[in-house]
Amino acid sequence: MKNKKQNNKGFASASKNQSPKNLQPDNTIDHNTKEQKAIELINKGRADEAIPIYKELAKSGSKNHIVHGNLGALLKKRGDTKNAIESLKIALKLQPNYPEAHYNLGSALKEQ
Repeated sequence: MKNKKQNNKGFASASKNQSPKNLQPDNTIDHNTKEQKAIELINKGRADEAIPIYKELAKSGSKNHIVHGNLGALLKKRGDTKNAIESLKIALKLQPNYPEAHYNLGSALKEQ
């Protein structure tokens, strides 16, 4: 079990009570469903399959810091440092008090 926890370090989980103000108002349910699917994939060790979901959510203008933070963490893990940094900076603009994004941004900047 320790390895599974280590593999998920730097990722945030979506809260079931997450405020809709962080999401696009006209498709909140769709965003929540897609985000939950991406988190399930990460938890099952299939993080690469979550990247397209997070990219789609980010491209659609999601204001959810977790979407951008997790996308950044996944891109960093994949070695795409430049795009990881961009996603993590967006996450921190949306939620400045977001420890996982600060951790991952610092790590990505160090790698760069």
